[in-house]
Amino acid sequence: MRRTREFRDIFFDAESIEKAFTFFDKSLLTDLHKRYLVKEFVIEIGELSWEFDTEDKLLEAYIPGITTIIYKKTFLDYEFMLYTGEHSSYVGLKAQTLAKMVPIFRYVESLVPSGALTREQALKKARPLILVLHTKNGSWKELVSYLYITHGLAVKPLELNRSNQVLMDEIITMAGKDNLAVFVFPGEGGESQQEDYNLIRHISGMVGNDRIILVYSEKKVAQSLPLDIEKIEFRQGHIKQVFWLILNMIRKRFKEEHETQHSV
Repeated sequence: MRRTREFRDIFFDAESIEKAFTFFDKSLLTDLHKRYLVKEFVIEIGELSWEFDTEDKLLEAYIPGITTIIYKKTFLDYEFMLYTGEHSSYVGLKAQTLAKMVPIFRYVESLVPSGALTREQALKKARPLILVLHTKNGSWKELVSYLYITHGLAVKPLELNRSNQVLMDEIITMAGKDNLAVFVFPGEGGESQQEDYNLIRHISGMVGNDRIILVYSEKKVAQSLPLDIEKIEFRQGHIKQVFWLILNMIRKRFKEEHETQHSV
């Protein structure tokens, strides 16, 4: 028997995920079950995913409300799974009877709110939050991997299109513009380019031009970009050559703000 419970607008911290599984383990599992462990430890950011060998590495890489986590352990006829979406966390259980699952769900409920964050709290806590708005060009994936895997920064990629505008607006409003750095990979021509620029102007109106950096690889794109927004150009297929520049811009911007706040 399987049951899944949605925890709307709730993102458990790493310690609470460990506590929830420990309770499941002590309540239901025998030594025999533990011999047949099948595990799945995955982090996803947008279209990117990373699989981890150990629980410790998974939870170390997990950023509540920012990364999607898949934490799954299966033991013959028992299973514990916790995974997250954009707006919710989900706990899935498999056991022989519903009666065996009810105490587990009640225990997970008891971890809220002390061991969890709301979506807004999670977005505000991730300072800086790096918002990467991209089109079909795949260069953004290399940047997201670099910032997240190499430097542990909170990165949220979204495709730059009208259907994602509500989601973009939500993230910007909840995180607060002072917590954000926005890197935009604009389209490189075609009918959608004007729509991209309309969205860029919309975002600029929400966060200010000083929060946006346009990243592009084509001269023809640069000619039509807004003049008052900072730009970084890279050679097609060689975005790694400007990683240091992007990282320095992030560090400098938030260091200056930190120093300003402490001098007031």
